[in-house]
Amino acid sequence: MPVLPTLYRNSTTATSDIAFKLVKKDTWFESIDVFIYDNSAYMGDLRDQDVLITANDIYYLLHPVNLHDFYFKNAIAGNNTRVVAAGVLLSDSRKRQLDIPVV
Repeated sequence: MPVLPTLYRNSTTATSDIAFKLVKKDTWFESIDVFIYDNSAYMGDLRDQDVLITANDIYYLLHPVNLHDFYFKNAIAGNNTRVVAAGVLLSDSRKRQLDIPVV
């Protein structure tokens, strides 16, 4: 019997101008949409958040990606952004195919 895709959604509103993550542990996606609401935001890794996503825009990632690797922060100090991630989680069998540990 085929495994049905697991849909995932998470939303966080920035409460300061410090870079933040949407998830606290590895969360692997087959594909994911990152929505930016209210105010523009920067996205990137731990060292640099330099990908500007403007307010009311969507950043789409098609390849397997770990949301835990991404950081977000307000593009303009004091203008708190709301970040929403929605996507299809990788199944355990797909993780094994990609040599991603299954916990």
